[in-house]
Formats: sequence, C-alpha cells, structure tokens
Amino acid sequence: MPELAEHTALERLYSTNRSGRLLPAISDIYPKRMESWRYLGTAGSCPNGGPGISYHPFEWGSGSLVAREIEVEWGAPDSFTPTALYRLYDAADALLYVGISTHPKARFTQHSIYKAWWPTVARTSVSWLEVTRQEALAIEAAVIRDEEPVHNGKHNARNAPFSPGAWPAIDAPVRQKASTLASLIRAEIESGRWQPGMRTPEIEVLAAASNVGVGTANRAYEYLKKEGLLVARIGNGTFVATAVS
Repeated sequence: MPELAEHTALERLYSTNRSGRLLPAISDIYPKRMESWRYLGTAGSCPNGGPGISYHPFEWGSGSLVAREIEVEWGAPDSFTPTALYRLYDAADALLYVGISTHPKARFTQHSIYKAWWPTVARTSVSWLEVTRQEALAIEAAVIRDEEPVHNGKHNARNAPFSPGAWPAIDAPVRQKASTLASLIRAEIESGRWQPGMRTPEIEVLAAASNVGVGTANRAYEYLKKEGLLVARIGNGTFVATAVS
C-alpha cells in the first residue's frame, strides 16, 4: 500500500470513534510480516490522542534472513491499558526472559515459533499493569536490568564506556573518515576498555561525537564486523565480539 494511502486510512481510523474489537480491515493496512519499514512512518502516534492504533516494530532472524513484524494495539498509546509483565522460567527456576504484552498468550505463541530457547521454558508468571505503553516499557527495562534474565539483550548488557564530549572529532579526508573511525574503535577494543560482550554506542550517537555522517559511522562498524571485532544482535544493537583474537 502506498504511504499516502496508508496515512489516509489511518486518519479515517483515528477520526472515527469506535468500540469493540479491532476492525478486520486493519490487516489490509498493516500486514503482519513486511519486507521493509515503509509502513511504519507513524508508529506510536494517534492524531488528537486517539482512539486509534498503536503499533510497535520489531525484528528477528539470523544471518542474512531477517523478518520484520509489528504488534498492533487498539486504543490511544497514551491511554491506561492493561498490560502484562511476564516472566519465563526454566525447570531449575532460572529466569529466562522478561517481556510485556497486552496479549501474553499470543506472545507466548510467537516465542514458541521464533525463540530457539522456548523448549526450555517450564513455567510462566504474569502480572497485569494498568499503565500507559511508555510506563510499561520503562517497567520492563527496569525489571530486566534488576533481574538479569538469560535471554534478554536490549537492557541486559553492559554499555561500552563512551563519553561523546571526550571522543575525538575526526578531521580526515572524506574517503578516510570511516577507516579512521574504525581505527579509534579498534583501539578501544584492543586496549581492553571496550570488553567482549559490551554494547557499543548507537550509530547516531557515535556519528555525532565523531563529527561524521551516520553512513560513515555505519561503514566503520561494518569494517569491524568483517574483522570479527564487532557483532550485531538483531533488535539489541552492536556488541564487542565475545571471542576477540
């Protein structure tokens, strides 16, 4: 569906007060699996505060095979919506995973399909929160940091030490900027300041601190991935490789 037609359909949904379940036509506007992010330009926003839909992009996969999906929720994103905070445990009662969802049973089904560790889940725990989506995300992040589940990565990793104000701005010819930045990052890894398993700075943050474009910073990361010094974890960021030679 062209982007303009998508936005028109969204405006019609938002401007009409409706009750009951989500309209079946929503699947025509937002197919569950997509080949690109082009449908996600208005994610998390409802004109005039809703009612409408809130949707959240995420991706899964490995290697060159990546699938992008969305979770669609009915209602204004800033409204108080019952949201499940769930925990998954193995047979030894070790915490495997923490997440949030308005439909935990459906989420468990997704996990059973896409998570290789799902067969080790022995029990689940669900607590219902009456909060906004943003508050639920903050609670989820805090629980992951405090309880350190085995398979969460987004909030459950040490960040590589990085101070944008102290990071050197790159003054090099255009064609050498990416390799110069890669050398700076390589030095951080080889010195031991950036240790295996640490999450590296986000591309946008690194680019701004280095006074280069986002594309240049991304190329620097790609150089180091090819060297085996960095590794990307889909949905979680870029990390120092755990086996650095």
